[in-house]
This record gives sequence, structure tokens and C-alpha cells, in this order.
Amino acid sequence: MSERLHRHHSALVPVAISLSLLLYATYYVSSTPPQPLRRKLVIHPGLASLPESHRAREIYPEEFYQGGSYVDLPFGRTRYWLLRPEAVESHDDTVRIVLIHGLLTPSIQWAQLAPALAEKGFEVLVYDLYGRGYSDAPDTIHNAELYITQLALLMRHVGWKRAILCGVSLGGGIAAAFARAFPKMVEREIILISSAGIMEDEDRTRAISYMPRSISDHYFPKSPFKRMLNSLPSLKATRKGPLDLITEFIHLQCSALPQHVKAAVSSLRDGPVSDLTSTFGSEQFEEKKVQIIQGTNDPIVPFKYSGLILSALPPSSQRLSKIITIPGGGHDLPLTHAADLANEISCFFAGRSSGIHSRLSSPVSD
Repeated sequence: MSERLHRHHSALVPVAISLSLLLYATYYVSSTPPQPLRRKLVIHPGLASLPESHRAREIYPEEFYQGGSYVDLPFGRTRYWLLRPEAVESHDDTVRIVLIHGLLTPSIQWAQLAPALAEKGFEVLVYDLYGRGYSDAPDTIHNAELYITQLALLMRHVGWKRAILCGVSLGGGIAAAFARAFPKMVEREIILISSAGIMEDEDRTRAISYMPRSISDHYFPKSPFKRMLNSLPSLKATRKGPLDLITEFIHLQCSALPQHVKAAVSSLRDGPVSDLTSTFGSEQFEEKKVQIIQGTNDPIVPFKYSGLILSALPPSSQRLSKIITIPGGGHDLPLTHAADLANEISCFFAGRSSGIHSRLSSPVSD
């Protein structure tokens, strides 16, 4: 009898073990969140993949500035240029400034301002953000983390430990996010031109109406907003005279490089366009001198945001910061008011007043 029970017990042991393993596996699967499948990052090439005869490359050639090069970074190649002042004997003593362009226009946006700053003695770093111009377009979320990592690695590549940051539109939001994440790489001065960063949803939606149809189609596919957007002024209607060439380039870039459109749309949805009030008010902005330059007729980032950004800064920064008002200025100030901006930036760094429409730490009302 005992022997038979022993054999029966022995036969049950594997069953018990299997049942235990099954129960444990069931518990593990139900209590552990599913792990995302890793996929290989797809990286799409930039303008260099188009024929040299392409109209977009005629407007914005690869050697648009002297001193251009590429660097291979984890999320793709980045095109950059270093503009150095000719009259300076040693570049170790020069003031270094990084120019961060906006949502759609790559470094051609600095066509007049970058050389003007170099002539005033600045060493200038300009580069194309991922998914713009000659830089690659990684098929990923284009958020603040992507862009500030790109800039940090680029600065390390060119050997810059610190620099003044100057950003326009989306570039202003990137500058703010970078200053908070890498404060030791940022000088005391930060320049924000027509800066995004704390845009409200209503204004962000309105801004899309001024962009190419390919952008609004991606942003609002099959949306009730579509008819409203189609009835609003086109991008070309908002840019006259010297900006016609830039407008043509933007449309050509969106048409020839669909992945650049996806990058722009993702930047609007996921990038540092909104919700940066806490960033501007963070401890990393203590004692920062922030120059906020804004046009009164900006249809993309309304003038009210200059005051809202100033108000968000810590008190110690507000006392040192100022708003520069450009009467009648639109969103493309680096292209339409380059001489004024170069003078403002130079005077701001030197601690002087330029005399044009500035207000020291005096937030505007809505």
C-alpha cells in the first residue's frame, strides 16, 4: 500500500511543478506590462539626396555658408557651419553664439544675421535641425529631448564647452529646454526671437493655417478644421518681397522630402512649442539675461507671448532681462530685420542700450 502511494505521489510531482510554473507564468504575464517591440531606427536623408540641379538646392546650396561640414550623430547626420570673425587673432577669446532656426526654414533663415554677427566679432555656429535642410530626418518623435541632444553632441563635436543661445520660433523653445537640461553649456545670455514655448492651443492651431497645405493635411487629417484652414490665407500671402524665395523653398522642401513634413508635424505636436512655463521659471534661469525680441504684427507667435515669457522668468532673471519690440515686425525677423537684430544682440551682450524700443523687465498685458 505504502509503495503504491509513493509511486502515485511521485507521479503527481511533475504535474504539480508544471501547474506551478503555469500559474507563475500566468501571474508574470498579467502583472508585467507588455514590452515594446524594438525596431530599427529608419533615417531619411536630407536635401543632399536631391540632384544639385533641384530648385530647392539652387535656393539653399550645400555651401550656403563657408566652413560647412557634417557630423554623424546617433539619430542621423547633422549639417553645420562655423562662421568666425576675420579680424580676431585668437578664437579662444571670441564670444560664441549658437543660432537655432525655426519650424520649417533651415539655416537659410540666418542668411543675413549670421554673417552680421561674425562681422561684429562673434563666433557663430549654425546648423540644420533634424528633418530640415541638409540634416537627416529620423523616423521618430521630434520632441525637445531629440533636439537638445542633437545640439549638445554638436557642441561637443566642434569643441564648444559653453555658448550664448539664440533661437527663433521653435528654436526659442529648444534654447529654453537646452538651458534647463544643460545649464553648464549655456552662457548667461539667451536671446529669444519670436519665440515659441508657451503657446496656447488656439494660437498653435491658428499658426498652422499659415503653413503649407502638406503640414495642415498631416496635422488635421479628415478634420472639421480642414475647411476652415483651407479658407484662411496661404503661407505665400503672408510673406512678401524678399521672403518670396524662402516661401518657395519651404514648399519645395515639403514636396520633395515628405519625411521633413512628418518632422515638422511631430515638432508641432510633441516639440517644445507649449508648456514651457515651468522651464522658463526654473532655477536654471536664475540670474540669466534673457533678451526677448518680438514683432508687433507676428501672425504665428502673437506679441503677447513676449510679456508672458518675461513674467515666467525668476525675479532675479526678470531684473536683468528685457523685451525688444519691433514695430510692424512679423515672424521672420532674422530675414526682415537682420541689421537691427545684430545690433541688439551685440549691445545686449556688451550691457548697453541700443536705443530701439526696449523695455526692461516690464511684462506686457494681454
